[in-house]
Amino acid sequence: MRILPVSINSNFNKYNVQSQTPVKAAPPPTDTFVKSIDTVNFSAKLDERFPKYFLKELLKFGLPCPVCNKDMIPLERLCEPALETLKFFTPHLDEMTPMNKLMYQKMSELAPLHPEKNIQELLGIMQPEAEKALIFEQREILDGLNFLSRDLPETKGKELRKLIGKTFEEIFNVDIDVDKRFKRKRTIAKFDKFAKSVKDKEIAEKIIHTIRQLPTSDVSPNAYIVKYATRDPENIGMKMFADDFGTLEHIIPESQGGSVVIWECSADNAARGAISIRNQHALNPNMAENLQTHINKLIDIHDNEWPNFKTPNAKSKLKEYIFALRNEFFIASNGKIDLDISGLKSIPAMVIKYEINRIRAINNPRFNKVKKICTEELCRLLPRKSSIT
Repeated sequence: MRILPVSINSNFNKYNVQSQTPVKAAPPPTDTFVKSIDTVNFSAKLDERFPKYFLKELLKFGLPCPVCNKDMIPLERLCEPALETLKFFTPHLDEMTPMNKLMYQKMSELAPLHPEKNIQELLGIMQPEAEKALIFEQREILDGLNFLSRDLPETKGKELRKLIGKTFEEIFNVDIDVDKRFKRKRTIAKFDKFAKSVKDKEIAEKIIHTIRQLPTSDVSPNAYIVKYATRDPENIGMKMFADDFGTLEHIIPESQGGSVVIWECSADNAARGAISIRNQHALNPNMAENLQTHINKLIDIHDNEWPNFKTPNAKSKLKEYIFALRNEFFIASNGKIDLDISGLKSIPAMVIKYEINRIRAINNPRFNKVKKICTEELCRLLPRKSSIT
């Protein structure tokens, strides 16, 4: 842990702790923290000091991915008119699946005719015709099952045709409850159950094989349009090509007491899976450098953009967040990643105390040694009369 000199109590520290009066072991002010250290739920999805609306606002100022350093796009941008959002996907056409590329092309043709509509609304325009065409695709599969019913005993044949008839009702009747509308997976499960009751195993296998030919959004443009026309633009965009969009990732897993999250591009978030930060760092040699770039950007936002925040007390909250990121990565990497936050110049003593208590609550024994190093160093930053409970 780097400690740079700034005078305090005849000692020197990197953070210039503000300590005009002795600090009591009490909860932080309510304008800075939501709850006291005694009532914070450390298994919460997000640290309560840094709510999602604050983190989403941060990303709007532009942040590089801390792993690969690419500029991350806020998901909210996908709600803008399609003429703008489709530009996000243009550089990735060669990497997109054939179906997503086809959808991009269809939307690109339609967008100039409807310049105010977003990508969901464009799919909505295509939906009525796609729905009709999809019914023809589905009917072809069900007709195939009808032919198979002729090879079954009379009772079983009638049972299969009745099941096919109910499936047609679900497909055609759009006024019934959502839970009763046609669902491909649910339909397959019904026919699989029926096939298990068929004694002729060859016909049973044909039924199972045939029902699985029902079109999916991966192979049928019509199924794609019908499925995603009712989804929000963010969901559609992540389906088309997700790699450039910012997603929140726990630094230390939530199950181990981690509560601090960082924006990470969805590609690196997905690639990380369940591996540790230490292993992620080993797999990405430039990660420490890219993390520092990310931190430097946050410090620049703290120094220059904070008047533009809608979040109350944004400047102090952002300082806390940067400080928490630095400590969390130091612990999660077992001291391998030591970020320089000297640009912040000052960290309130109360924030340091909060961090010490938060770090102690991280419950992975593997971090015990580095937790001790981190808390000891943070304790040295406090005024001599201050105490930690």
